[in-house]
Amino acid sequence: MSAPVSAAKYLITVQGTAFAFAGAPGSTPIAEVAALGGAAVFAAFEVDSSLATFTPGSPAGGFGTTGLWTGSVQQGAIGIGGVALVRNGNDFGNIFLVDNGGAGPSNPNGRLDQATISSSARVPGFLTTTYDILGLPGDIFLNSLAFGRTRVGDINNLPTLVTDVTQRPDFPSFLLNPGGTNPFMSMQFRRGNPTAQTQIAALPVHSISVTNLQFFVEEITGVPEPSSWAMLIIGFGLTGATLRRRRALAAA
Repeated sequence: MSAPVSAAKYLITVQGTAFAFAGAPGSTPIAEVAALGGAAVFAAFEVDSSLATFTPGSPAGGFGTTGLWTGSVQQGAIGIGGVALVRNGNDFGNIFLVDNGGAGPSNPNGRLDQATISSSARVPGFLTTTYDILGLPGDIFLNSLAFGRTRVGDINNLPTLVTDVTQRPDFPSFLLNPGGTNPFMSMQFRRGNPTAQTQIAALPVHSISVTNLQFFVEEITGVPEPSSWAMLIIGFGLTGATLRRRRALAAA
């Protein structure tokens, strides 16, 4: 499984199982999200970093450099059991890069770099969500989404890490290259309609992490319109996962 070096546009599909958990002790859970625990998850993202623009960010953990490549993610959709999340026009399409530069007095050569598809709701006077949700009550929204990988290595072994956050990310290669941690995917849901960013933290919260995660990368040249693409990719993905399970059982 490898991504062609010359490709600019990729389709990344993700499969796994939803593990649902409540927020910090004392926080109010969300029953409808909790009920998704154990459901099959299928997600798809169209990534084309050639269309992205760069914005520098604050150092992660107080050291190194970070940056957002806005516009890298062109389309996205997630299916969790009977719930569908479809990326809308409010999402910036960010890929978040971390180059921690090798820091920390206990391990000065340690590197913990990361590339992540990153999305979050915001409140500029009213709630702006980045994914439309079908199958959950209207007062539940996706507060944040993260899909990516953390690369762990030595500061002297730069080719496997993020060497410069100002360079357009080859996100598929970052996912596919050996080494580092397993890819991760997480979603945080909240319930309510905040009118200020500071109100979000007090809302009921429930999160989903994707376990048994597998991902696939392929180069693409064209896709349908966003709405039809999203629903088709979820439908075919879940159907394909079911057929693969049936073939595996038959072979056993």
